[in-house]
Amino acid sequence: ITATALMYSYLSSRGANVIRYIPDRLSEGYGLNCDAVRALDKSGMSSVTVAVKAGIETMNQFKGYQKVVCLSDMLELGDNEVKYHKEIGSYIKKSQIVDDLICTGELSFHTADKGGGKWLETKEECIKYLEKYRDKKAVILIKGSRATAMDKVVKELRKAK
Repeated sequence: ITATALMYSYLSSRGANVIRYIPDRLSEGYGLNCDAVRALDKSGMSSVTVAVKAGIETMNQFKGYQKVVCLSDMLELGDNEVKYHKEIGSYIKKSQIVDDLICTGELSFHTADKGGGKWLETKEECIKYLEKYRDKKAVILIKGSRATAMDKVVKELRKAK
């Protein structure tokens, strides 16, 4: 609850339209779950997009660094999946926090399009593209639904040259 209160306070102070959702640990368990995301979707808000926006806002702390975001598809968003991907792209463009946006995945095409970023067909292309930041002063946010296996991108970039 403390983390929710802090996040709510911070995002509200940044002008975000924030709603609170605290899952029932007994009936919903820990972390994001499909029923919670669907409930938020019906209310007009997605917890997944909130998590992406929070990650982008966090990048603002890295003064003097290039800020790079690599996104893949957000899944389990129901009928509004395209809308939410476009919303994230628009948010990225409007925030003026991100220096370079790279997206992969069918739905993330919409994010790249609205965010003024690059859409790449595969994770391998993302890895190759992100290599140029290896020796630079850059912070890279890599995010996507677990099923998109973006952890493979992270693992490859962590390997020594």
